[in-house]
Amino acid sequence: MESKFAGPKPAVHIAIARDGTASMNGKTVSPNELTTQAHAQPDAHFVVDAEREVSFQVLLSTLERLRAGGANDIALGTVLARTAPPPTTAPAPTQGPTESP
Repeated sequence: MESKFAGPKPAVHIAIARDGTASMNGKTVSPNELTTQAHAQPDAHFVVDAEREVSFQVLLSTLERLRAGGANDIALGTVLARTAPPPTTAPAPTQGPTESP
């Protein structure tokens, strides 16, 4: 009996910078290249990360281009917020010996 599981899908990471430019696996790509690459790899797992300042419209456009290229497995990446380190407290000032009258 032949297995239907062919192994893990190749992962393609897409990052959208705050200025709207996209990179795919670290290489800057044009919007048209997103569609072309999705068409070339329809079975890939696409993970899209966008910086906080990226507009919703730019993000939506990127997702639409991937879908137009035939991508079916698209996920939005998340980045956990970094927690600020606990504040450092200065040691309490030491007082010299007190004299009693």
